[in-house]
Amino acid sequence: MRTVNISLVVSDIQMSMDGVANIAANMGGWTVSSDRSDDFSGRIAVRVPAERLDEAIVQVRGVAVDIESEITTSKDVTDEYFDAEARLKNQRTTETALLNLLEQALRVEDALAIQKTLTEVQEEIERLLGTLKLLEETSAFSLMNVAMRVEKVDLAVDAGPDLTVNVGETVRFKASFRAPDDFSDYNVIWNFGDRAAPFFDNFTAPTSEAGTRVTASVTHVFDDHRDSPYFVDVKITGPSATSPLGGQDTIKVTVVDTEQMPVDAGKDQTVAVDRNMRFRALFEPPAGIDDFTFTWDFGDGTQLVAGNRVVLTEDSDRMVTAVANHVFSTAEESPYIVQIEMTGRGEAGAVEGTDKVVVTVTEVPVIDVFAGEGITVEESAESQFRGTFTRPEGVTNMRYRWTFGDGSTPDTGSLEDGNAVEVRHAYVLHRSTPYTATLTVTGDSEAGTVKASSVVQVSVTEGKSWVVGGIDIEGNGKDAVRSLSVITNGLVTMGIWVLVFSPLWGGGLAIVLILSRVSSRGRQRRRSSESTAPQERPLLQENLDA
Repeated sequence: MRTVNISLVVSDIQMSMDGVANIAANMGGWTVSSDRSDDFSGRIAVRVPAERLDEAIVQVRGVAVDIESEITTSKDVTDEYFDAEARLKNQRTTETALLNLLEQALRVEDALAIQKTLTEVQEEIERLLGTLKLLEETSAFSLMNVAMRVEKVDLAVDAGPDLTVNVGETVRFKASFRAPDDFSDYNVIWNFGDRAAPFFDNFTAPTSEAGTRVTASVTHVFDDHRDSPYFVDVKITGPSATSPLGGQDTIKVTVVDTEQMPVDAGKDQTVAVDRNMRFRALFEPPAGIDDFTFTWDFGDGTQLVAGNRVVLTEDSDRMVTAVANHVFSTAEESPYIVQIEMTGRGEAGAVEGTDKVVVTVTEVPVIDVFAGEGITVEESAESQFRGTFTRPEGVTNMRYRWTFGDGSTPDTGSLEDGNAVEVRHAYVLHRSTPYTATLTVTGDSEAGTVKASSVVQVSVTEGKSWVVGGIDIEGNGKDAVRSLSVITNGLVTMGIWVLVFSPLWGGGLAIVLILSRVSSRGRQRRRSSESTAPQERPLLQENLDA
């Protein structure tokens, strides 16, 4: 009779237990028992045919990530089996004899005594039959006891960068770590390395980065710099001693005894998500310090902002840093601790200073505004404009502003209650294209000013005409004015074109005059030639005759 006890490290308890059970079933065996008390450990016992035990061991090993131990034991039960078989044979003989005596018993007392003994013999027969069956099965089917536990999961703990702090300064620690998506219970232990009592906590929170959590912030004060540096250790584990989840990290904290420089980062602030914030700090440097550097840490995991530009304030002896701009993209981890660290150097040595400001980041409230559908009004007729809006929670001092697109003075006012605002307005002139009227609603919130607008198109038609005796006097007058305007505009345009092209007109006229004079002189010459030709002809003829 062979028995195997094996301890495995697996990646998943339930999947591995199912795998072992399937191995036994596929070999013609069965599951004897199983126990899974939590997600991190379990036990299962199976029987497999004795002749295939070695094959089963190989397959079970394949389920594991690692094998911690494997023990195989064997027991020869041949003597026990034959002894039980012999005793069974004797008990059956005794049973047969008692049955014969029971049939021959004449008195009730004898029958009862025989029956009692017969019952005892039959119970022994049943027990021996069970023993023989058990020995047959255990020798034919070997037992495998498989213990499992989940492999260790490294939480990749990050306690942050090494620090340099001053004696008596309050230091804040917070660690991030990688966490399985389906698990949220962890134990956190901080050890500060200066003989202070460890700090225990079990609060962690998810971050905007999937699969990452952070511990709650803890603070500590180092009272002595002589044993510096200190090594601060954080250890994070699952909720129980058997949990495979765990990880730790250590950072070096250098404690110095440096003269402090007063720094004022300003008051705590509230800002909306994705809105730019401007940070600057005032500080009072000691005499002999003239070289300064500063670093802003905005507490949201973004890159640190460093600088060295400082100026002297106009109204005091304090100095102020250059402005640092920053935008908080999420309110999930609000409030944020924004910290500035300053260092000054000079003939007097080195000084340091730091200050913090709490920034609460909130989502911006949204005001929904509707100025209405497009409308048609008559010129010079006063018309009503009605807009509606919402009142988000946290928005106060709400006010409105109607602009009508015709150059008139906007209509403004406060919105004490209700969700609608009505005003009246008259358009003096009509035109072919619509006017655009705009309703703007503004309010104040912790995140700053909130504003929303909506527009409505306004078509303005001509007013009614003045008709006398069937003649539209007002309409005809307007037509006459329009015609006169067209004629006047045409004459003005022509005059402008004449002035623009006057050099061309003058040049052309000069060319025409020159050409006219040349042509006139040519005609005069031809006429003169014709008048002298008859007088010369006789003289020429005489000469020819001679």
